Amino acid sequence: MRGRLAAFANMGFSLSVPRDVQRSSLKISSPQNGQVSHAMDQRISDILALGFPGRQTDRAMEAVALGLQCADELDDRHFDSCHLLSGLYREPDGIAHHVLDGLGIKLQQIDDAIRESEHDPIDADFSIDDDLRIVMSNAFASADQMWHSYIGTEHLMLGVVADGTHSAKLLADLGVTEAQVIREVHSILGHVGVLKVIPAVLRRLFPRRTTR
Repeated sequence: MRGRLAAFANMGFSLSVPRDVQRSSLKISSPQNGQVSHAMDQRISDILALGFPGRQTDRAMEAVALGLQCADELDDRHFDSCHLLSGLYREPDGIAHHVLDGLGIKLQQIDDAIRESEHDPIDADFSIDDDLRIVMSNAFASADQMWHSYIGTEHLMLGVVADGTHSAKLLADLGVTEAQVIREVHSILGHVGVLKVIPAVLRRLFPRRTTR
C-alpha cells in the first residue's frame, strides 16, 4: 500500500493540507492594549495585498505580523523579506518554522544577520521593499502548483527563498539553498492529505464511462 501511495505522489499530484489543519487564531497583540493595533493591521493588509488577499491562513497572517514586530524591535522602518523570514520562524506552529528548524537555522542567526545588514535611510514612517513582490508571487505560484486553495507559511517559506530576495541571500550566507528548502517542505507535507488526493487521481486515470 505504501508503494502505491508513493507512486501516486510521484505522478505530479500535489498533496493538499486541509484548511482547518493550517488555520489558527491570530494571537499577535500590541503591547499597549492587548489587541492588534490599527496601524499593524493596515501594514499586514498592505503586505498581503501584494499577492493573495483573502487566501492566506491565519498562521500566514500571524507570521507577517511577527515579521513586522521583528522590524519594530530592530527599529527598521523598511520591511523586507528578511523580516518576514524572521516572522516565519517566530510562528512556532507553522510549517515554515519546522522547515527552518529542520535545516538547523535559529532565530538568533536570522535576526543577527538583519541587524548587521546595511539599510538606506528612508523618509517614510513605513515602507515595503520590492522584494516582497517576488516573495508573494512565488508563494502564490507554489500554492497553485501544489493544488492548494490557501496560502500558508509553507508557501511563504518557498517565497522567501526565491531568487532575487534579500532573504534568499541571508539563507545562502547561512548555508541554506532553495533546493534544501523545497525538499524540506515536501518532506513535511509528503504524508499529509494523500488519501484526499487519491480519488482525484483515480478519476483522471480511469474516467467513468457512461452507458447508453
